[in-house]
Amino acid sequence: MVDKYNDKIFTKEFLLIFGPVLFTALVMYILMSTVPEHATSMGSTATIAGLVSGIYIFGGLCSRVFTGAALERIGWRKIALIFMSIHFLSCLLYFIVDNVTLLIIVRFIHGIGFGGSANAIVTIASAILPKKRFSEAFGYFMLGTTIAVGLGPFIGGLLYDIAGSFVCFAAASISSLLALIFMILIDVNKYDKEDKTPKNKSYKGIERVIGFGAVPVSLFTAITSLGYVAILSFYRLYAAEVNLTHVFSWFFIIYSICLIVKRPLAGKIQENGGDKIVCISGIIAQTIGLF
Repeated sequence: MVDKYNDKIFTKEFLLIFGPVLFTALVMYILMSTVPEHATSMGSTATIAGLVSGIYIFGGLCSRVFTGAALERIGWRKIALIFMSIHFLSCLLYFIVDNVTLLIIVRFIHGIGFGGSANAIVTIASAILPKKRFSEAFGYFMLGTTIAVGLGPFIGGLLYDIAGSFVCFAAASISSLLALIFMILIDVNKYDKEDKTPKNKSYKGIERVIGFGAVPVSLFTAITSLGYVAILSFYRLYAAEVNLTHVFSWFFIIYSICLIVKRPLAGKIQENGGDKIVCISGIIAQTIGLF
């Protein structure tokens, strides 16, 4: 009975960890698609608007470097709650920003909250998901991000067109609060065991920060994400130029549907055929799509 339960994917814990990944990603995509337009409405150039969008990711990068080691030293629950609280409070700061300089600062702080939260969420999920069906379970788990990829820009664009940036900030704040509530409900201590790292291995210097074995995979992820992020950051400004703002929002719904169909299937293919077949076919499809 125990083994059978351990192989189950859709448990109570799965649903609880699915909430943070979904709502945290929703915040990112609701704002990333509308904040550049909000910045231009405050008088910034398209270049500065790109900085406003991208500084969020840079903040996330900084906090990911820190939280990688801190998750083991300080504990998963503390890191998750600290950075998810920063993430939520940053959403509230958007309401009082009245110039582009402050907006850039808030975006950077918000990115710090997002990066630390994302690290903690994935770490906790990796412990919760069943090991015998991990690739398949992780595919279902990452559907949270997939759904957000489509719904976030669509919701953000719709709300921005109807009521402006204020309502977008409200939607982001609510989503961030929901992510924090879900995380509070997870019994993290059940999975965050003591002495889970080998004591006979010590890292010095830059090895404390960078796992060199992960660099090729990190570069692969960065390069494959670049095309989509470029579209995401500037699609509303471009759509406004060609008078297709309402139509272009459906791009993300179609994109999300394709990802939802693909992720569970890719997980099963990965279990049976290995990683490379999924990666190579995905790269080919993305290249054709971007072209």
